[in-house]
Amino acid sequence: IEVVQDGSVDLAPKRFEKAYLDWMENLRDWCISRQLWWGHRIPVWYCDGCGEVFASLEDPDSCRRCQSSTIRQDQDVLDTWFSSQLWPFSTLGWPDETDDLEYFYPTSVLVTGYDILYLWVARMIFSGMYCMNDVPFSHALMTGLVRDFEGRKMSKSAGNVMDPLDLIERYGADALRYSLVSSAIPGNDTNSSEERIEGARNFANKLWNATRFVLLSVDGERPDLTDTSSLSLTDRWILSRLDATLEAVASGYEDFAFAEMVRVLYRFIWSEYCDWYIELAKLELGGPNDEPTKAVLVHALDRILRLLHPITPFITEELWSRLRPGSPKLIRSDWPEPGSHRDQEIEGTMERFQDVVGALRRLKVDHGVPPGRRVPVSISAGDFASEVEQTLDAIRSLAKVGEVTLVDALQTGPSGGRTITAAGIEVEMDLEDVIDPAVERGRIARRIEEADEDIARAQGKLSNEQFVSKAPETVVSKERQKLEDAAAARAKLQSQLDALGA
Repeated sequence: IEVVQDGSVDLAPKRFEKAYLDWMENLRDWCISRQLWWGHRIPVWYCDGCGEVFASLEDPDSCRRCQSSTIRQDQDVLDTWFSSQLWPFSTLGWPDETDDLEYFYPTSVLVTGYDILYLWVARMIFSGMYCMNDVPFSHALMTGLVRDFEGRKMSKSAGNVMDPLDLIERYGADALRYSLVSSAIPGNDTNSSEERIEGARNFANKLWNATRFVLLSVDGERPDLTDTSSLSLTDRWILSRLDATLEAVASGYEDFAFAEMVRVLYRFIWSEYCDWYIELAKLELGGPNDEPTKAVLVHALDRILRLLHPITPFITEELWSRLRPGSPKLIRSDWPEPGSHRDQEIEGTMERFQDVVGALRRLKVDHGVPPGRRVPVSISAGDFASEVEQTLDAIRSLAKVGEVTLVDALQTGPSGGRTITAAGIEVEMDLEDVIDPAVERGRIARRIEEADEDIARAQGKLSNEQFVSKAPETVVSKERQKLEDAAAARAKLQSQLDALGA
């Protein structure tokens, strides 16, 4: 009790401390015998001569009362937790004073399920205090149970059991590990599904392809990031985002916030490094001054593999052997530390650049512009005109548009392809030669009618009290989501129709 109260053992999340103390302060007798083939046999003997029942730490040869040799030991074994509670030190050679016991006891972090807080964690603590005169660990992290996608406990009778070995065979061990860590909120149950594991495998494929691109780009070179004076805007941006990611991941490990940590890693690797930086790096590679970009590509990938290794050890070790051939294995490499590259101003510039590219991409999709069709674009950037001017070529390339013109103000009047970003930058796409306004208005009007039908259908179900009260919560939630999605789609379509004018 005292070691938890004084912080010698930290239970995470903190809410489990109250449950632990309530249990320890209100202990009740319980049956300690089990009828099993394997276990610690109960050290109690019965004398057939005088009927004496006695316990002994050593195996006796005779009855302690009448000295008769006709004694027999109880056939039951102790509750399994009697042996499990010895695990932190018995596995290290105890009761002998071994080197392993001296080095590894006590350890730092125990990770276990909250359902055995009383059965195992509490017993390890008090047995460690009794046998070793010290706590077995300084932190005990409580995880939740792994349930199916609908939150049901897995069981053979329900037919929802997911065999880890089968999942590893189909998707790989890294994908299974990543999917579990990505939803690991301490103390909360985890809903798992094959779709989530498949998504993790896709993430691994993305990492593999990104590494292959980098290796092909540097062609045997491994330039070091030593001179940062000639770095481009995008080079400095990705290094700034890398430092932010390193800080967030370190904090995630420290606070056991694994799900949030993986979310940060996913965003940086998939979106910022792969989808944005690598695409922007392609504009620099092959040019006369591409060495800084090559160095940044390698440096960032090096840190990515180190950060991911505890979660996906197999693919990262393989990719590391190709990125750093001849170096010690990744598992023995140093943990990366943030540098001094954080730059909020550059991050703001790139965020506005991304918003402009995203707005142009959405305009093309909304108005059915073929992906390969490069239409002219006008941009009114206001106070951000100078920074937008520096990125016009990148905007043209990543948004896949034609000539990009920077103007003081867009022309007034109806426009078929105009929007504004969060920063107030206005963009307009010249659709005069791409769409017929009358045909486009008809197309949008038909889609609005379809959205109205979806809204009416969902509202009809949700207004039915029997449906809401009797249908499974998952079904009701899906209908609510359908209604929300249909309403959002209708609002967007109406905005597009208004932009086309009468």
